[in-house]
Amino acid sequence: MVIDTDLGVDDAAALWWAVTDPRLDVVAVTVVWGNVDLDVAGQAVLHVLEASGRDDIPVALGESGPIGPAPDLRPATFIHGDDGLGNTVTRPPRGKAVDEPAGELLRRVAPDPSRRARRRTARGSRRRSRPRPVRPCSRLRAAEGAHPR
Repeated sequence: MVIDTDLGVDDAAALWWAVTDPRLDVVAVTVVWGNVDLDVAGQAVLHVLEASGRDDIPVALGESGPIGPAPDLRPATFIHGDDGLGNTVTRPPRGKAVDEPAGELLRRVAPDPSRRARRRTARGSRRRSRPRPVRPCSRLRAAEGAHPR
């Protein structure tokens, strides 16, 4: 499973649940703007993965704004805090996002819908992974451009 998120406190709970549930195989997390700015969301994802003991999962950054028409949204810092985690962060995360853009990581680990190909996942296994968005779908739309139907 690939989790695609604009991490705020609500998505943090969903991410924690997913990466700690042994029935789920989360192979990557992609991050996009939304609840908070892209860099803040990326740092928050890294904090959640570190705290959950799953800092082995690669994190890739995606779009820093909408890729098409969208409402004029401002970061919801009044809900999610300045750090995306309710102003609970006291230090930078130990990990870093991968250098690979989110769209590339997503295309690498998700199947090509036209071929139903099995792709090598971030961990090296050859199983199919499907994105599970918990935020606006800019990243999915951008990745879809590589595999038009």
